[in-house]
Amino acid sequence: MHTDKRFEIQRMPTKSGQPARRNRFSICVYLCSSVVVSLLALPAIAQEKKEEKKDPPRIVMVVPLAVSPGEKVKLTLRGISLDDASAVRIGEGEKKIDAQVKSKGKVGVPDKYDAKTIGDTRIEIEFALPADTPAGRIAVIAVTPAGESRAYELPVIASDQLIDEKEPNDGFKQSQAIELGKTIRGHINSNNEVDVYQFTGKAGQKVTCEALAARLGSAVDPLLTLYDAKGNFVAMQDDADKSRDAILVAKLPSDGVYYLVIQDALDRGEATHPYLLSVSNSPPS
Repeated sequence: MHTDKRFEIQRMPTKSGQPARRNRFSICVYLCSSVVVSLLALPAIAQEKKEEKKDPPRIVMVVPLAVSPGEKVKLTLRGISLDDASAVRIGEGEKKIDAQVKSKGKVGVPDKYDAKTIGDTRIEIEFALPADTPAGRIAVIAVTPAGESRAYELPVIASDQLIDEKEPNDGFKQSQAIELGKTIRGHINSNNEVDVYQFTGKAGQKVTCEALAARLGSAVDPLLTLYDAKGNFVAMQDDADKSRDAILVAKLPSDGVYYLVIQDALDRGEATHPYLLSVSNSPPS
């Protein structure tokens, strides 16, 4: 008699010594059921791993790059994992301020930039900075379920010492007049943009022109160039020691007007390109 081996019964010994029957079809059903259960569990396991991989909060930059005491301040914080923030704290200790979070979310990363260095999330906040806040730096801290960010040190400059850039100022004829010793709060808004400022100097006078950007997280790679009243080149400076920021020190050759040009060394410009710029008398050597 012919026997279909697909349904052949295997006999396996038991503890009692009696044979036990196990149908191969039953074994196949059991194995298939185990595979299905395992496959159904995979998405849940993958989801758990995905949720575990979350970067800690970090503030890359704050725009604008400086604030003044006694003002109602609006700031945009840019960085990593800031879209989870529940609060933003300004300052520490007894004088800390809880800022009002106006909005938060993802933000685009400019072409050729790394999200880890330029940030891909942002928070917009508002707060009133007390008039008795001393000049210097004030801590900005983002609070998230994963913890607090490291403090970002935001410059605080007296209102009579802080000047905002005025557009258009992209050439000698449109240059913005500035006073020595004060700080300009500016922005490179687009590719190939230059901002031009003018000041008056005397022959033999030594001046220091300083850009503060990369040290505050800005994407600007500042390049400073100084010209005399006739448009003749006087001096140029790109990177300073241990920083992309430029510090130009020059001895003025004659009395008259001088033009200071700031631009990005790679000719880039974006919302991520704010800067602070100051021109001051150099201390005697």
